[in-house]
Amino acid sequence: MQANENSTSEALQVEVVKTTWAEWSRRHCHWIAALLALPAIAGVVGNITSQFWWVSDLTTHFQWQAVLYSFAVLIIALLGNNRFVAAMVFVSLLWHGSFVAPMYWGGHRLPPKTPTGQFKAMTFNVYAGKRDSEQVDALIQQELPDVLCVEELTTHWHRHIKEHFAHHVAIPNDGAFGGGIYSPHELTDVKEIYLSDQNTSLQATLQLPEGPVTVIVVHCFPCVSADGTQLRDRQIKAIQEHVASLEGPVLVMGDFNASPWTAPMRSLITDTQLHSSLRGAGPQCSWPAGNVLLRTPIDHVFGSPELEFRNRRVGPSSGSDHLPVIVDCIFSKPQRD
Repeated sequence: MQANENSTSEALQVEVVKTTWAEWSRRHCHWIAALLALPAIAGVVGNITSQFWWVSDLTTHFQWQAVLYSFAVLIIALLGNNRFVAAMVFVSLLWHGSFVAPMYWGGHRLPPKTPTGQFKAMTFNVYAGKRDSEQVDALIQQELPDVLCVEELTTHWHRHIKEHFAHHVAIPNDGAFGGGIYSPHELTDVKEIYLSDQNTSLQATLQLPEGPVTVIVVHCFPCVSADGTQLRDRQIKAIQEHVASLEGPVLVMGDFNASPWTAPMRSLITDTQLHSSLRGAGPQCSWPAGNVLLRTPIDHVFGSPELEFRNRRVGPSSGSDHLPVIVDCIFSKPQRD
């Protein structure tokens, strides 16, 4: 009889401990979720106000991180039975997810096409402060791109990279805004495109067997201040206006210092016929190379309707703070009715 009473007493104590722990966990999850929800909500507000304040513009670069963060906070809110916070964070999840999800299943809508050829394009910000060229040499030899656009091109980098290609056009700069286009194919009709007093872009016609493609290398100003963000936006606008004046296949590549979710980059897509190689490929973030959690896609490859993209990928870390972006381009023509 005594043993039964002791057993019952121990069972009650265990049940009380379980109940107390469940209540403690739920109560703490309730308040933890409320605190963690603040950055998620701030991210949505930052996105909405990004056109008016440069700090808010920075929040648009981290959409995939915001999706994962909002999902984690949503789980905590549900565990804490905090329905209000769960609803708010669910809105944040939907908001940020609406920017990221189309990159996985979307594709540019164009008339049916008949492929007529394929070539490989690569863009890489090699980092002006780096001088060890072994990793970059290995990358070029591995990928063998038909056209390579290089940003932060110094005289040191130009000497090394040009050894891999029969043709090149370049404006080396021992600062951060040198640029170059390299190819085993002939490059003609070279032009400098004025973006601002700080930097210019290069344009050349890539003479492929299937026909010419206009190639533009871009490096926009970093958005590290209000003035810097405004300058970057003006440069993207200048690129947009210049591309609108071109005819035939066009390939625009480089470091835009802007994610595809920023207002000027969205305008670049909607106000021109350019389409992004990210569409259908996922975010494929390229900077900073050394921090996966903060990585965002600021290096881009855009093409005109005459070009389609396949197998977009980021290359291995090659000593720069950026990762190279490589994409196979389909050179094709719209079917005529």
